[in-house]
Amino acid sequence: MDLIIDHVPGSSGAVVIAGGRAKTAGAVVEQLTAARPGLRLQLWRGTTRYAADDVPTSPFARCVVAGAILGGKGGFGALLRNLGKAGGGAQTRDFGACRDLSGRRLRHVNDEIALERWHKARERSEARKRAGGGAAPPDDEDEATPGHGIRGWHLAVPNWAELPTKARKNKAQGRREARGRRWQDEEADVLASGCSTRDFEGAVTMVDTIHEGFCIVDGDCYVPHCANTKAAEDDWSGCGDQPQLRIGDRLQVSAALRPHGRNRWTAYKASRVATAAAGKARKGREKAIDRHVRKPKYIKDRHEAAAEAKEKERRRGARDKGPAPVADGDAIRATRARR
Repeated sequence: MDLIIDHVPGSSGAVVIAGGRAKTAGAVVEQLTAARPGLRLQLWRGTTRYAADDVPTSPFARCVVAGAILGGKGGFGALLRNLGKAGGGAQTRDFGACRDLSGRRLRHVNDEIALERWHKARERSEARKRAGGGAAPPDDEDEATPGHGIRGWHLAVPNWAELPTKARKNKAQGRREARGRRWQDEEADVLASGCSTRDFEGAVTMVDTIHEGFCIVDGDCYVPHCANTKAAEDDWSGCGDQPQLRIGDRLQVSAALRPHGRNRWTAYKASRVATAAAGKARKGREKAIDRHVRKPKYIKDRHEAAAEAKEKERRRGARDKGPAPVADGDAIRATRARR
């Protein structure tokens, strides 16, 4: 007995399966699928689905495509965002009340990560102290900072959150990047930007003696510490053999027209060509406030290490020269009496 099947994909009308009522529904589906690879077909009678081992009891059946498309049409997240905007809701950066796929609150997961990082930082600090290097600076962390810029949040933000496109960069990360830059990097950025540049020789009019990060030349040119092209021979920080920058020193500067604070020019290459004469009256201003502002820990450690190295070198030179000769008092008196 034949089986008449409607709604078969790729057929304009009903499909007649010869002897279909004597076969199982699974055999009929396999016969239909052989001509239509890639489709998952099901055999139904009204609202009842035939199982694979069922035999059709009616001469009529319909074919249903099952599992061809996974999931729905989507758009639910966009609907929620639009509803939030319509209700006048403000953007939020607090996602602690959300849950992950295991049902845990995100604030609890974030607190565990923060506690684990704190323990790692404490172990690094104790290991550094045992090695005699002092406590590590607070911004020397090997943990990667997430790109969303939310302070204290170590997880990724939900994909439905609409955060500002420009993520905030914390101060510690900015200081790490600034210390890692070289004058070659600054020069490459300036040449790529195509801004106006000039080369000149000027006098230092202000020196930062706290963080040793910059100086001002001719009162209108900002010179960062990474612009020093002769850092190996002339270390401005005072850790080398040369003294720190002082007001009145002469610098050969290559600067770009990039305003920085009150200064119109920003230097990307600089080298000291002359030092100020000793005792000469200096014109300008200097941030000499070491008496009431404490320097960062890593700068004090660097200066102490440099001073200790110089002292060891002095003692080594004194040992190589040998002990000083001892004067004979009787011989000196006899020589004076002969005179």
